[in-house]
This record gives sequence, structure tokens and C-alpha cells, in this order.
Amino acid sequence: MSSLFDKLNMLVRSRMNSVLDDLLEAPAKTLNHLEMRKQVSKDLEALRQQIQHALAYERDLESQLQVARQTRDQTTTDAHQAKQQRDERATAQFEQKRTEAENRLFTLERMLQEHRTASDSLIEQVSKLDQMLAQQDHTPDSKAHPNSPSAPSVDEDESKMEQRRNRLSAPPTAKPKQ
Repeated sequence: MSSLFDKLNMLVRSRMNSVLDDLLEAPAKTLNHLEMRKQVSKDLEALRQQIQHALAYERDLESQLQVARQTRDQTTTDAHQAKQQRDERATAQFEQKRTEAENRLFTLERMLQEHRTASDSLIEQVSKLDQMLAQQDHTPDSKAHPNSPSAPSVDEDESKMEQRRNRLSAPPTAKPKQ
């Protein structure tokens, strides 16, 4: 999954660089500027949709993590109970299930962390593009047309990104068992 977001990031950066190059090369041509501005706005909207998909996938991973934690906790309890009843066979089975649940939990935590990193990068790139467009609109040589679409804010996405950064600083709760 990480490679998917790496590829997506590369495509986004490439598109942003292309758009920015176009914006810098043709600021004097009003018609081209307006057309380019519309295309950039469409591209930004598509990127925001990608961000929404990424955030939805993140929520899905968080749900899977919750289930994995519950499974680990339940199998730990079951293993403890079987051990108290001196049922070695059941204890071994529950210990195996607990180990599998911990491995799954560790894998999901890593996936979520990698996904958040890639999502944060995408959010930052969209925010930078928004800021660049806003700066261009406020420069004296900018010939912004009153009907040209304006770039919506990504404050909500930036807020979520900051929350994610705080969560990323916490170490994973599970470690894989052999």
C-alpha cells in the first residue's frame, strides 16, 4: 500500500510542478491564465477528493486496528484462563492466536503510520499549491478575473494533518512475535 501512495505522491508532485511551471511562464496572457486557473482548480478539486479517499481509508485502518486490539486482548484473556485451568492444549492454541493477533496489530499500525505519512505529504502539497495560487491572485501583475474560480481552503485537512503528526510521535503498541 505504501508503494501506491509513493506513486500517487510522485504523480501529484509531477502535476504540481507542471502546473506551477505553466503558471510562471504565462502570467501575462490573460486568456491562458484564466484557462490555466480553471484547470488548476479542477486539479486541486481532484486532489482534495484523493485526500478524502485517503482519510476514509485511514478511518478503515483505524477500525481494523481496534478489532485487532480486541482480538489480542480476548485471546490473552482466553490463554490466561486456559492456563489457570491447566489445559495445555487450549493454552497453546490461544497463545498462537494471540501471537497472530499481535503480528496483525503490528502490521496494521505500520500500514497506518505509512499511510498517514503519505497522506500528510499530499495534504502539504495541496496546501502549498493553494497558497501559491492565493499569492498569485494578490500580486499586482496578476490579472485575476472576477469569475475565475478561487481555491478553497484546506484548513481542515491541515488540522487533521497536525493531529496525525501528534499521533505519529507515539510508538506502536504491539511488536511482532516469532
